[in-house]
Amino acid sequence: MATKKRIVIVEDDEAMQRLFRTYLTQDDHIVEIAGDGVEAVEKIALKDTDLVIMDFMLPKKGGYEIIKEIQEMNGGSPPVIAVTGRFQDAAAEKDIRSQPNVVDFFLKPVDHSEFMAAVDKALSNG
Repeated sequence: MATKKRIVIVEDDEAMQRLFRTYLTQDDHIVEIAGDGVEAVEKIALKDTDLVIMDFMLPKKGGYEIIKEIQEMNGGSPPVIAVTGRFQDAAAEKDIRSQPNVVDFFLKPVDHSEFMAAVDKALSNG
């Protein structure tokens, strides 16, 4: 039996929180939700986190700030899958993808199969 992985979902949209939780708990992962950037940093700092699924447009603290704090407290881990509902031009997407820890990027709405493949890949490389 595979070891359960702890995944923190950083998302302020409750419908997206539920959707991601449904996807991830079907694979028996331990899922925690953070509704804003401050809560995200607190949850990631509390215990070992295997993966972060993160919207970059958040209240209180944005994705770039969270990435910087993750780097400072965890020395380069955990991996992050970035998601955003806002239209991103190619330069903005490239900038997000170039951030430390970011292993994949999705525009909402996410395709279930592609999203889960990215989650599996991130967890197997971690």
